[in-house]
Amino acid sequence: MQTQVTQPDTRLIDTFSQANWDAFRDLLTPDVIYEEPSTQRRTQDADTYVQLCQGWLRALPDGRGVVLRSVHSGDTLVHEVRWEGTHNGPLDTPGGSIPRRAGG
Repeated sequence: MQTQVTQPDTRLIDTFSQANWDAFRDLLTPDVIYEEPSTQRRTQDADTYVQLCQGWLRALPDGRGVVLRSVHSGDTLVHEVRWEGTHNGPLDTPGGSIPRRAGG
């Protein structure tokens, strides 16, 4: 099922892209769950998720997301997001730190 992307659906991605961490945190529930199926990384609270996101912008300071599709059902929201950014700092992952890209 595909739904039309609306402005309220993109606020989380927009505040991330602006590094507006107070507004970003305000959009989360205290028990927010974030999952990365490909790495098995999972966070289960807002503070840990904010820290994870801050780490991405340290590694990719010009990182920006664009919501391509959004599906909302009950208390679940799923985004398909295209991410872009320049890897200029170390990126911490479950498999270890990835150093900045060469020439960055």
